[in-house]
Amino acid sequence: MFDPARSIWPRRQLPHMKDAVMKNMGTLDRVIRLVAVAAVVGAYGLGLIGGTLALVLGAVAVVLLLTSLTATCPAYMPFKLSTRPGRR
Repeated sequence: MFDPARSIWPRRQLPHMKDAVMKNMGTLDRVIRLVAVAAVVGAYGLGLIGGTLALVLGAVAVVLLLTSLTATCPAYMPFKLSTRPGRR
């Protein structure tokens, strides 16, 4: 049976999770996205939007919510954009 304590191979050091995930969204960017999500949810709750528009805006709201919670926007990556302070 393999015993890692007796292995002759050096153990790999895994990168710290903060370094492994590129966060490219600043606080203001995240708050604006959350406000947009709240606006879509509020408009749907009040009956101001419905049908296809509600589905499309709901899908956009889900994407905005996920990117805000993870602080990472995949659309920024190809252009090497970042709204975090001190980052380019």
